[in-house]
Amino acid sequence: LLTVRTIIEGAPPVDVKIGVNRGRIFSADVGAPFRHTYTIIGDDVNLAARVMSQADAGQILATLPVLNGSRTSFETTPIEPFMVKGKKDPVVAAIVGPATGSAVEAATAVELPLFGHRAELDLLRKGADSAVAGSGTGFEITGAPGIGKSRLVDEVIATDERLRWISVVCERYHRTTPYFAAGRLLRGLLGLPENTPPAVVGRTLRAAVRNHAPTQKPWLPLIGAVLDLELPTSKQSRALDPKFVKDRTRDAAGELIAALLTEPTGVVVNNAELMEESSAGVFTQLAGRVGSLPILLASIRRPEETGWAGADLETIEIGPLDDQDALDLVNTLREDDPLIAHVADQVVERGDGNPMFLIELALAVGGDGELP
Repeated sequence: LLTVRTIIEGAPPVDVKIGVNRGRIFSADVGAPFRHTYTIIGDDVNLAARVMSQADAGQILATLPVLNGSRTSFETTPIEPFMVKGKKDPVVAAIVGPATGSAVEAATAVELPLFGHRAELDLLRKGADSAVAGSGTGFEITGAPGIGKSRLVDEVIATDERLRWISVVCERYHRTTPYFAAGRLLRGLLGLPENTPPAVVGRTLRAAVRNHAPTQKPWLPLIGAVLDLELPTSKQSRALDPKFVKDRTRDAAGELIAALLTEPTGVVVNNAELMEESSAGVFTQLAGRVGSLPILLASIRRPEETGWAGADLETIEIGPLDDQDALDLVNTLREDDPLIAHVADQVVERGDGNPMFLIELALAVGGDGELP
């Protein structure tokens, strides 16, 4: 879905409409040895083509299994179910808009109170207090998948309206896209949605440099590259030795980002282990000066030695829930359809203190009380 969004957002010179489906396919070279082609065939391929035929030019339609299986959320607009050749039931699909910038997990569809991690929550709230006072704090929040890293930060976001919040999600798909994460932060500070026309982005960037960081005006073409803009070169940028372009871009973008942080702001970086190198330089520079800025910087990452590791950030390691918090979570989740005590205890034991596993197990227990 990110790939086909890139195609549509690239304003191709011909009308393009796209249909996306998922399922089993056959792929092979089809034809005689002297004239053959590599192709894919199968019922699910045919359905993708028929879904595509329902789209308008410049539009992406995806079937429900595709949307449900995506780990990235998108703006979606459901359309009326439609009949296609070879299917007895109507096909359910939706128009796929821009990515909303948040990764989705199956378990997060259920809204629950925060269980456990009270000391860690207090640390983040004190960080928000510091940002409001004008002296920022940075945290690196680490832990296993599903352990509740993002949920912890979401609790602060939901309960603290003193800060404006900017979310930057690093995607595996964009690990080789220069300045992807840094560009998302800069867009957030400038108030530029993902689908803003390049001309508007350029005008907004020029005004921001002029009003907030005039000393960086000679390096405007380099900052433009962070936003994927091709701006006319300046005398200084033309004279810059190519081996210094990366460092100069990092510094210029960092100066503008710092200058735009004029009000208490929470910057949340999700999946920091997936951040590409050029953005990591910008965020490292930002982390080194949080104390002089009204910012709460929260980097959420798995314990992997990749991406951006904030050496200047205070580490918060999220561990498993204790048995009582785990049991409270399960009982709250199943409040309308309670589990008998020994089954709830089995869920707690199997879930091993991981909120995502606990939620999935608790929801999977059927009327017979059997765990999967």
